[in-house]
Amino acid sequence: MIPDSTTGDDSSGDVPAAYNDIDEPCYQQKESKVLHLPGSAKDTLKCGRRITAGYTFLPGGASFKWARCSLCFKGQVITTTDELVDVMGAIRSRRSQS
Repeated sequence: MIPDSTTGDDSSGDVPAAYNDIDEPCYQQKESKVLHLPGSAKDTLKCGRRITAGYTFLPGGASFKWARCSLCFKGQVITTTDELVDVMGAIRSRRSQS
């Protein structure tokens, strides 16, 4: 079952592999749900935060619907309006080719 973005319903608990756009292990902050990547040092995240009991390890990656840390995913997160316009243009172009 594909999560319904309007209701937040993902009751199946499983997201199809095609919808896991983070296909590497990551951590999710339990309260904010923000995704982070593991850091090179033990017990730290790539952004420098310490891994505490407030994080859940997701060995198989995560669903696209969760926010990502802009430091851990630097260069992969849209941060400006121009980047958003470029991404939307690329999506529109792909759809028109179908």
